[in-house]
Amino acid sequence: MLNDAWTLARKDLCLFFRDKTALALALALPILLATIFGSAMGAMAGGGGGGGTQRIDLLVEDLDGSQASQAFVARLAAVDALMVTTGQNARREVANGEYPAAIVIPAGYGETLAGGAIPKLALLRDPSRSISQQVIAGNLMPVLLESVVQDVGIGLMPNVLDMLKFPESGRADAEDALQASWSKMDEVIARLTAEGAFQDEQAEPATGEAEPSSGGGFNFLEDVPAMLGLEAEDVVGADDDGMPRSWGASHAIAAMAVMMLMFSLVAAGGTLLEEQHEGTLLRLQLAPGAGTSILVGKLVSMGAVGLLQLGILYAYGGIVFDVPVLERPFELALTSLGVVFAATGLGMLFATVCSSRKQLEGLSTLVILVMSAVGGAWFPREITPEWFRFAGQFTITAYAMDAFHGVLWYGKGLLPSGDVEGIWREVCVLYGIGVALTWLSFRFYAKRFLARA
Repeated sequence: MLNDAWTLARKDLCLFFRDKTALALALALPILLATIFGSAMGAMAGGGGGGGTQRIDLLVEDLDGSQASQAFVARLAAVDALMVTTGQNARREVANGEYPAAIVIPAGYGETLAGGAIPKLALLRDPSRSISQQVIAGNLMPVLLESVVQDVGIGLMPNVLDMLKFPESGRADAEDALQASWSKMDEVIARLTAEGAFQDEQAEPATGEAEPSSGGGFNFLEDVPAMLGLEAEDVVGADDDGMPRSWGASHAIAAMAVMMLMFSLVAAGGTLLEEQHEGTLLRLQLAPGAGTSILVGKLVSMGAVGLLQLGILYAYGGIVFDVPVLERPFELALTSLGVVFAATGLGMLFATVCSSRKQLEGLSTLVILVMSAVGGAWFPREITPEWFRFAGQFTITAYAMDAFHGVLWYGKGLLPSGDVEGIWREVCVLYGIGVALTWLSFRFYAKRFLARA
């Protein structure tokens, strides 16, 4: 019995090692996925995986233009974890998803500081990017404290002494004592910043969805900035009635829709290889006028299956998780059709390129999982290494996720409307990818299948 079992085992091993392409994919897939996960998790944890932590974009709109406001911007720009950009239309930029947050320095900021008062600053946020919000809040803390110490505190000294009617004979000594105390506080803030004490307050793991305040207790990352003049406002994430959208549910539905759609359509395209192996394809090609109509029929049936799959998934998301699928039905349908078109082309390209079902399964799994990782279906792209963000620009997943997010989270239409941008770029790219992949599929089909008929 053992000899028979060993003979059968050797047979299976020979078949496994005979297909060199499938063998290489089977061995490379775990290594590649480990590299992707290690790089992303290392960056999110603040480690050096794949180039270290990605700097978080922060837009600063300076409406004051004073020396004091410019000094505040310089302090922000000196923070290693932030990529500070000065610009205008901060609310529009955040509302369109261009930046996770923006700080607006109001006119009169410098005068308020000179008068010894704490000026108000506006922090405009996109609550869907919660990890970025935690990084920004933690790094704003020392900058705000430093501003209070160096600008407000020192500016208050003469006013305090005047209120106390301090004698002129001891005024210089009193100012020196106050200056020393503020300088000591500045040293403490610098030490805590270097130790990362303010970032340690972010220990609460991010869920990807902004949680409302419970109304009780003291929230260090929320309440202290408010005490220092920072007023936070969420500028996106609400429907026309002001009710908050569910970011987590919208992201999960979109991510699963894109990834599983590609898997199912690639598997559907693989039936072409099965029909070739069983001889069914040859009999179909012998029918009058068959030619490329076989491939067209495959594409139509695959597209119908994909649209049905997306329709059921989004109907489920709308009913169970209140995903706003009916807020922009035309844009959602157009985006879904574009994603199905691109995914159908991808599935058929794999079927016409691969020589066996095992090759198709290995290669498609590798490509789809990598696209899902770097395209934003698994990780928030803004906190991943730079090469993640660069690689994501060449994936179906990235454009599909951006288009779905634009519709479901930002409430964008197809074309720009007022300050809100449209999703027409992402939609055009998806249809362009679909055209290119479908054209390649026809070329490889004619070369590999029709030439042998």
